[in-house]
Amino acid sequence: MTTTTVRDVMSAPVVTANEDTTYKQATELLLANRVGALPVLDGQGHVVGVVSESDLLAKVALVEDAVRPGLLTRRKRRHAQVKAASDRVTGLMSAPARAVSAGATVPQAARLMRDGKVKHLPVLDDAGLLVGIVARNDLLRDFLRSDRQIRAEVLRDVVRGALATDPSEVSVEVSDGVVTLSGQLERAAGIPIAVHLTWMISGVVDVVDKLVAARPEARPVPGPTPPYGPLRA
Repeated sequence: MTTTTVRDVMSAPVVTANEDTTYKQATELLLANRVGALPVLDGQGHVVGVVSESDLLAKVALVEDAVRPGLLTRRKRRHAQVKAASDRVTGLMSAPARAVSAGATVPQAARLMRDGKVKHLPVLDDAGLLVGIVARNDLLRDFLRSDRQIRAEVLRDVVRGALATDPSEVSVEVSDGVVTLSGQLERAAGIPIAVHLTWMISGVVDVVDKLVAARPEARPVPGPTPPYGPLRA
């Protein structure tokens, strides 16, 4: 079963900044390398924050706020002023950094981005060291697989493989990444398994579950009782 991990889509090696990197140096690094964010490393190589284009633009936004002070609340303005006044990335960066494991799946990384409202995630190995960076557009590449590829994998790995079911019993239709499962499985317990495994396949946008379980087997009807009591040998 093809499950794309962050390691498969991340960018590496990574352009980084350190705690002494200045505003101008960070800007030059972003522009020269055409990246949108820089992980900031401490002296031991651990990620302590991320400085992005948005963070660096805080100084520019502060000028506009000075002209039109009503754009920000007093509390937000004070925070923006403190952040924009810094001339080093340690004062501009977002910290602590939200990071993701290299072995995490694409949906897990997408959830981290959504919940943290960030566009980039540093990627860490098992030792907690930086091995890459992943951006929103990197995660979207996972959804470029064709419907034909997705359908073939669902039939092979889910229907025939995990469920050990004849494909004639289960219909798999895929349209723009949306997989519709219909048909009959022998046991009801197999339905959530089929849906879960289908979701795990790379490129799947949604799963529509139309599966039903076979009717429970009727209990055996006891045979007629001999008219004169049980037979004896």
